[in-house]
Amino acid sequence: MEWIIFAGVAFLVTMQMVPLKRWKILWPLGLVAMLLIYFIDNTLIGLKAFAYSSVSPVISGIPIPYLISGFPGGILLGYFCPRELWPRSLYILLAAFVFLVLELIMFWLGHFYYINWSPVKSFFLNVGGFTVFIWVTDWLGVLRNKEAFFE
Repeated sequence: MEWIIFAGVAFLVTMQMVPLKRWKILWPLGLVAMLLIYFIDNTLIGLKAFAYSSVSPVISGIPIPYLISGFPGGILLGYFCPRELWPRSLYILLAAFVFLVLELIMFWLGHFYYINWSPVKSFFLNVGGFTVFIWVTDWLGVLRNKEAFFE
């Protein structure tokens, strides 16, 4: 249930912050985010870094609603991503910190637990994951024409 709420909040926040007419351009961002979440979390669960303590339906140990929450999360992350290198770098650090705070809340609520992991490792993984996400979506051409989002 907790991951359904998490996904619902992710969709509501993204719908409030990103105009729905932009979703038709940005939907590939959501798919890339879901794929990255799956590959990263599946790998780390397999390496016994952490585990989810959810009773929700899961795929490879990952709660499906959490995986789905990556869709609006990817749209939100990409929509506000600056084009220039330094602002983009600061944006990635800020996004990694915000995501770490969300992770710690879910950890404190008991919805997943660390095995061989720590918040510091999570922060650096978030920075790396968000960097790869931005690089892949830029490579796909979704972020290259960002000015068109605001016309």
